[in-house]
Amino acid sequence: MIPIKKLLDKIKWDSQGQKQDYEVSYLDRITGEGIRVAYDRIKGYDNEFFELRDSKIPLHRIKKVYKKGKLIWERE
Repeated sequence: MIPIKKLLDKIKWDSQGQKQDYEVSYLDRITGEGIRVAYDRIKGYDNEFFELRDSKIPLHRIKKVYKKGKLIWERE
């Protein structure tokens, strides 16, 4: 399985891909539920966190990635 940081990099730099086709699902630490967000809502990321408008979320909380609604990556 490709590490999540490498997958995010691939999506970011792929000139053929459409970033709006991707969604990231992460585990909310308070509710324990998966939250699905469009990739283009991600303001930035580094080796540890990705940032949404008002929060920084650890990369290890990303559990799934979808492309056009189809699951393409899942953390075991």
